[in-house]
Amino acid sequence: MLIKMAMDPLWILFLISCAVAKPLCPDECICSPKGSSGSHALCHGSLPHYYSFGINLQHLRISDVIDEPFTLGPAYFSGSSYSTLVSLQIRNTSLIAVQENTFAGLSILYDLDLSENQLLSDFDPNAIVGANNLRILSLSGSKGVFTNFSGPIIHSKHLTELDLSRCGIKELHWDTFSSLPGLSYLVLSDNELTSIPAGTFDYLTVLEELDLSGNRISFFPSSLFLKNEDLTVLKLRENPVSFIPDSLFSNDSILVEIDLSGTMLDSLALPS
Repeated sequence: MLIKMAMDPLWILFLISCAVAKPLCPDECICSPKGSSGSHALCHGSLPHYYSFGINLQHLRISDVIDEPFTLGPAYFSGSSYSTLVSLQIRNTSLIAVQENTFAGLSILYDLDLSENQLLSDFDPNAIVGANNLRILSLSGSKGVFTNFSGPIIHSKHLTELDLSRCGIKELHWDTFSSLPGLSYLVLSDNELTSIPAGTFDYLTVLEELDLSGNRISFFPSSLFLKNEDLTVLKLRENPVSFIPDSLFSNDSILVEIDLSGTMLDSLALPS
């Protein structure tokens, strides 16, 4: 006996929507829709622009995109798949440039990791403008990104942690960090610095920890840290420095830890 079933129009629409809905996870990714810190996705092998998720994604890790050099342009992550991102990691890829306002629209992005991108040679100072919740940025191991620059390196009122280790940086300027007033943690280790100009850290008035290890610095100008009264940890290890002037720090400095291992200094009198 043939039974005919009358289909409710709303039910038909529901079935159609399920058929065309975004997949929970693209083929190039491994997704964990539920977790204590939100949904995660680990993707590799294709550009992030082509990803489409059917979940509200909080954490996205992208790696091993090496087929062709690519650029992250303005509002690159503006799609709905990315609007809920809290952390974004793009590591070990053929990324060559990050342009102005690339991360605009990622209003709750907190942690951005662009480390180990060996071909990255252009990072626009306004790249993270619009990502107003961003607090942590790493460009560690991107060796060509800041080999030739002038003016402020990055513009952000909100960034608190910046890792520029192993970036091939050969020099700093008095205004390099002038547009990062909220920075409290700065890593410049394992670069090619031979000197640091006076005034370089003057704009970092809330800086608490600075790592200059593994450079070629032999001299520090007097009063270099005069305006960094919140500085508590200073790492200078593996630098050929043999003399540090007494006026390097403010009399109100609260510095409690300094690493001089691998230098020509045995000790340093801290301000009291």
